[in-house]
Amino acid sequence: MNKDSLYQIFNHYIDRFEYLNNSENEEYYKWQVCHEYPILMKKALESDEKDFATALYEVKKCKPYHFR
Repeated sequence: MNKDSLYQIFNHYIDRFEYLNNSENEEYYKWQVCHEYPILMKKALESDEKDFATALYEVKKCKPYHFR
């Protein structure tokens, strides 16, 4: 990807951040998933062999907080 295009995308997102994350649009859920996913994935990878499938299924169910 062209860095200039990427910077333009970031700048537009930052400029509209308050609008995208207001109570009507709730864009923030994506950042919540980004926070939760690695924690659950680490837990799955550290689980016992017999618990791995169950732990991995929990990662698959990773959803934004406001959808729970």
